[in-house]
Amino acid sequence: MGNKNNKKNVIYWHPKLNIDIDDLVGKSGLAEGYYENEVKYLRYLFKNGKSTIRRHKKFESLKNSELYAMKIMIEQNIRVLFKIHEEENIVYFVFVHAFVEKNKKDYRKAIRIANNRLVEKGVNYERKRF
Repeated sequence: MGNKNNKKNVIYWHPKLNIDIDDLVGKSGLAEGYYENEVKYLRYLFKNGKSTIRRHKKFESLKNSELYAMKIMIEQNIRVLFKIHEEENIVYFVFVHAFVEKNKKDYRKAIRIANNRLVEKGVNYERKRF
């Protein structure tokens, strides 16, 4: 599916991200609410592309970083970090790490983990299809 610029939007998911999310919501009873929101926001991103970051309050550009965050607020304030990579006709959204934001300092460690995952070699990313 393309956005207004006729670019194809592709969403990739780092395999460790599933572990992050399961650790955060798997045993808490919050999983259903989390996954409902995740799917809703990812579909919106897939359909509308990069303009989603500016237009949708559940996405933000991180200061002093090339990363972005998808905000999923259930009983916990969960952030899912991702990077955008563009080629001629394709916009890749590469999701790499999830964490609970308790204060702004939590971002430092999360950004470090996300950046380390982005440079890992031999990772088989899962392609999300909508």
